[in-house]
Amino acid sequence: MRTIISIVVFLILGACVDRLHFDIKKSNDYGIAVDGFVSDQPGPYQIRINRAFDIESIETIKIPVSVKHLILSDNKGTSEELKEINSGIYETNAAGIRGQVGKVYTLRIELTDGKIYEPVPDTLLPAGRMDSLY
Repeated sequence: MRTIISIVVFLILGACVDRLHFDIKKSNDYGIAVDGFVSDQPGPYQIRINRAFDIESIETIKIPVSVKHLILSDNKGTSEELKEINSGIYETNAAGIRGQVGKVYTLRIELTDGKIYEPVPDTLLPAGRMDSLY
């Protein structure tokens, strides 16, 4: 009898849950996600550009984005246009721009549809010191 009651209660509680589906924007309606870094080590540096997506969505596939121009520059006037080595993956020349501590770096991304993205400039800070390890 106890088993039957447990099964009935489980079925009743399970029947109260309905899945809701919301109509979300297509991934083309979202912006872009930029992943990469500059260091004081020799290059080449890589930057990956993907289409951003709704994290609540069922589809969470990164879609690489090809851009018209991707320029890495510093506050001293040095700049380099990165070359696409694979879909959505851009790279500096091995002998190209190299990060220096204290300089401020920024990207200028021009999409094929004419949209321009310029993230907030970022300063390359010195590496921290490790004084102890446990």
